Amino acid sequence: MDEGAFLCQKFQEVIHALETEVPAQCLGQSDPREQWVTWASPEGGWRVLNTDGAAKGNPGTARGGGVIRGDTGEWIIGFS
Repeated sequence: MDEGAFLCQKFQEVIHALETEVPAQCLGQSDPREQWVTWASPEGGWRVLNTDGAAKGNPGTARGGGVIRGDTGEWIIGFS
């Protein structure tokens, strides 16, 4: 898959996620369930940027960070 097609596919996944109705358990309206999340390696030669953040209040204190990993899961660089 070429770079342009890969980026288009990822963009479509983001748009689909934004258009999908939020499950009731995410809104605190039903029984919350634990869900394991795992990291999946990208195709050979690609790198993955994983990020996360949180804020306390709006406006309020906020923090974020991330890590770039290679196609075998090796840590390349991180930030916070």
